[in-house]
Amino acid sequence: MSSAAPDDLTGVKDDMIAFVEGHGMRRFHGYVEFEEVQSVMWESNDNPDAWKDFVELAKAAGAPFLTMHAWVLKREDLEEMIRRLSNGEYSNDEDLEDARWL
Repeated sequence: MSSAAPDDLTGVKDDMIAFVEGHGMRRFHGYVEFEEVQSVMWESNDNPDAWKDFVELAKAAGAPFLTMHAWVLKREDLEEMIRRLSNGEYSNDEDLEDARWL
């Protein structure tokens, strides 16, 4: 099984919703503004289903809901990212190449 994410993550999002709701938890449609609120990232260790551990831990800790947010990445978004990376004071060729690959 490849650890690369598919181009269309709609199926993964649907699986996440079903998994969260299957654990009797509710979903809050929102997002955390990462520039204003500190957050903790988990290491997936190349396991595309690592998010399930997070849901199970939240359930075991008694969390009544999880916050979820989704969006569709558009070509215009990527073009803007490439433009900003190209014109940035601290350009990084690797980041620019990653953005072009997307």
